[in-house]
Amino acid sequence: NGDGLLPAYPMRVGCGYLTSEIINDEMELLQNIRKAAGVFYNYTGDVSCFDTNANANNATQIDGILWNYLYCTEIFQTFGQNGNKQQPTDMFWYSPWNDTVGMEGCYSDYGIKTREYWAEVNYGGWLPVTSGSISNIVFSNGELDPWRGGGIQGINNTMTNIYSIEIPDSGHHIDLFFSNVNDTDAIKSARQFELDQITKWIKNRQS
Repeated sequence: NGDGLLPAYPMRVGCGYLTSEIINDEMELLQNIRKAAGVFYNYTGDVSCFDTNANANNATQIDGILWNYLYCTEIFQTFGQNGNKQQPTDMFWYSPWNDTVGMEGCYSDYGIKTREYWAEVNYGGWLPVTSGSISNIVFSNGELDPWRGGGIQGINNTMTNIYSIEIPDSGHHIDLFFSNVNDTDAIKSARQFELDQITKWIKNRQS
C-alpha cells in the first residue's frame, strides 16, 4: 500500500536470505530468517523487534478489515490448508476447510449472517461467461498469484470482447498498480492490452 514500499519481487528477496550457500550454522540461519521476515515487517529498516501478529502499518490493517468484511458478505470462498504430516499437499499447517467455523467467525467479527452463495446468485457463476450474455471484460491473472487457480482463464472471445490474460512472473493484480521502474515488459504489455480494450469499448459505445 501507499504507506509501505517493498522491493521488487519481495518473496525472492526474502527467500534469498535462506539459500544454503549463505548459511553456515544455526545462528546464521536464525539471523537470516529475521532478515527474510524483515522484508515485510521491517520495510522501513528501523524496527528492532517484530510483532508478527500485527499488520505492517495502519493501511494494511484497514485493508485486511475491509477484505474480511467483503469475504463474509459477498465472496465467501472455500479454501483450507493441508500441511499434515502424513500426506502434506502444501507448506501450511493443517487446517481443512470448515464452512461452519468460517461463518461463525464472520458472525463473531461483524455480527452478520454470511451469504454463502451471494456472488453466484448475483453474477450467475460461470454461465454469463460461457453463454455470451456479458461482454467487454479482461480477466487478468498473475502467473505467481496464488489466487490464479480460482481465476477465469483460457477465454479469448472476440465476439463478446471477453479475454483472459496471464502475466508471466507477476503477482496479485500487479497490472492495477502504479507504474514502476521494475515493471517487466510483460506487465507493461498487459496494461497496454487492457488500455487498448477499454479505449475500443468506449469508441464503440460512442459510435
